Amino acid sequence: RRRTNTGTNDAICCMTASETALMVGRESGTVQRYAFPDLRYTDKCLLRCRPHMLALNCTSARMSVIDINGILTFVDLEPLRAAPTSGQLKSVIQYNQMDKSTTSTSTSSASTALVDPPVMGKHLPFERKDVWDMYWASDNPELFAIMEKTMMYIYRGLSPEEPIP
Repeated sequence: RRRTNTGTNDAICCMTASETALMVGRESGTVQRYAFPDLRYTDKCLLRCRPHMLALNCTSARMSVIDINGILTFVDLEPLRAAPTSGQLKSVIQYNQMDKSTTSTSTSSASTALVDPPVMGKHLPFERKDVWDMYWASDNPELFAIMEKTMMYIYRGLSPEEPIP
């Protein structure tokens, strides 16, 4: 039996990668996380916007998001590495079992139903407007630079230093 390619209604609009993960942003605001080296779909994060640019810090613990309106926000991904609850672990196990049994034609049993991995990630209370680029430091997970209009700002944590014209 041949599979037909039906496409998707939720297209990829941006992506970023680190040494441990690939993050794929969708037009709906969903960001999917795939773990290296096997590119296994591990979890997802729901954003409040349509992402235009994603970036991960050097520890992959925080992700920056610039949306289509130029608004910079951050998502703390630390809960992604937290120990899952028993309900979340059951969902991941069911999801992984479904991944291995894609040749099954029965969709009526609960064991073959596709269960999404747990939804994780916390939006941080930080927002900057008119941002068109952002770059994380490669040696400090709290240090980043942004380009806002015609100024460059350097941040340590969420506190800015003096702007550079």
